[in-house]
Amino acid sequence: MNSFLDWFILYVFAGCILFNLGLILILWRVFRSAKKSAPTQSGICTGLSVIIAAKNEAGRLPFLLSALENQKPVSVPFEVIIVNDASEDSTPVLLHKASLKYPWLKVIDLPQSSGKRRALTRGVEESQYNSIAITDADCLPQDGWFRALVNNFNQDYDVIFGVAYSEINDNYVSRIGSYENFRGTLLLLAAAYLKIPYSARAANFGFKKASFHALGGYHSTNDSISGDDDLLIREAFKAKMKIHYFTDESSFVKYFQKTSVFDYLRQKARHTGSSHHYLFLHQFILTYWHAMNIFGQWAIIFAPFSVWFLWLTVLKTLFDAVITSLFERKCGYKFPLIDKFVIPFIYEFFIEVNFFYSFFRKSKW
Repeated sequence: MNSFLDWFILYVFAGCILFNLGLILILWRVFRSAKKSAPTQSGICTGLSVIIAAKNEAGRLPFLLSALENQKPVSVPFEVIIVNDASEDSTPVLLHKASLKYPWLKVIDLPQSSGKRRALTRGVEESQYNSIAITDADCLPQDGWFRALVNNFNQDYDVIFGVAYSEINDNYVSRIGSYENFRGTLLLLAAAYLKIPYSARAANFGFKKASFHALGGYHSTNDSISGDDDLLIREAFKAKMKIHYFTDESSFVKYFQKTSVFDYLRQKARHTGSSHHYLFLHQFILTYWHAMNIFGQWAIIFAPFSVWFLWLTVLKTLFDAVITSLFERKCGYKFPLIDKFVIPFIYEFFIEVNFFYSFFRKSKW
């Protein structure tokens, strides 16, 4: 071994250890702080408006409506506005029947498909209250979701977000997607704790209407067809608004993973495409983090030059398994033991694939 290689391996080893130990410490503080009851100011949140854009979701909507009906009572009035974006299935009929059953449900029909952002904007314009929550039509909020939203709005935050998770099943594409979401959630929470938030899960997202308008609404995020959540956070971060997260289990929102490779790649390309429009600070941090992890994954290839490259891959694999074991349940997951060692390799590979695929794939609503 020459001296340059010695120093290079030492640098990468130190970086791997420090970054992963730092992530563990930050996440421990994230979930520890969530157990403490933050002081709230009654009267800040005077009502809650939940906005949902729906397009051809007739199969999922009955389950969503049931989950919303079963929310624990909150101390403020609420409404649910579902914007039907020119659905071609039975979504309009289902929604209008439901509006007769649920007094809190308001349905808006758009005659022509205008995209998710415009559908959400229309819902915000029609809402009664200043506290706005967003979720997707194919999601299932847990029964404490409304309470968590109201509690956080009563702490006078401009933008809030929570945890979204998916069930782990036998479909391997779905399991890869679940792991990708889990790892992404950890990074989102860590960044928000460090006061450098860069994204959120659109399935569990909220903001003050006044703050939304102050940012120019979704017009300020039109540089990408996706990213109604993370690019709005980009603008809120630039404006120095108060952004916070909540992690209590009763506030989780369940969503359904894609089960085919093509659908998964298409979805992730859309999400990854919005990352091209992040602020330089966030791009730099994420690039450094992912580059270290990807190098750690492939370091074993250079083992013929030094056995320490092999140990670097082993170290990276062990850290992945430890972090997963420590925090999986706090994000709604429980991965099989073998997945904790195997899926991280596939996950890092798909990060590379999704990144390049996002340049060539045109996203659709």
